Amino acid sequence: MDAAPPGVERWLRRLAGVLVVVALLVALPLGCTTVVRAPEQVAEPTVVYILDHGRTPTLVLPAWDEGFTRWAYGDWRYYAEGRANVSTGAAALLWPTQGALGRMEHAGPATPAGIEAQVDVSIDEMHAVRVERDAVRRLRAELERAHREQAATRVENPAAGLAFVNDERRYTLLNNSNHAVADWLRTLGCDVGVVSPVSRWRVER
Repeated sequence: MDAAPPGVERWLRRLAGVLVVVALLVALPLGCTTVVRAPEQVAEPTVVYILDHGRTPTLVLPAWDEGFTRWAYGDWRYYAEGRANVSTGAAALLWPTQGALGRMEHAGPATPAGIEAQVDVSIDEMHAVRVERDAVRRLRAELERAHREQAATRVENPAAGLAFVNDERRYTLLNNSNHAVADWLRTLGCDVGVVSPVSRWRVER
């Protein structure tokens, strides 16, 4: 049998990739919830917040003195550039793409009422997590450094309410916005179970 023309071969490879992704999504527990267990022993407590925006989560970290900063991770074209279309979404699912680290600083206070008043994007659910204050300081310093080092790539997306820079991690189906927030929570001393492919969270103490 003659080999398929290059264009047809590329199309067949893409179709196979789509079918694999569909099969994975069907197999994945789309209805499951990411369970977060806060640290049991906290010497100097503070509270961080997981904001569930429906499609994606963000993490609110209190500032050193007052106010708070909201952090997010996602696909560069889809999240940072706001190119929320089928082809961009499919590309983000099918193969590794450029990751984006989102940041936005707010005056505060870092309370449920203060967050709702200052965050312009819709919030489906808000989850408070009690963690060690020093762990928050370390995570904030790490994220601030990563964002500062990529300042030349900075792009603002008003629809997301965040300023994005390139992230060194590649965005994939198994390293998406939910996985990033889960990793940050683990850095804060939380025990995080299996990460749901959708933004659905439950905090246990």
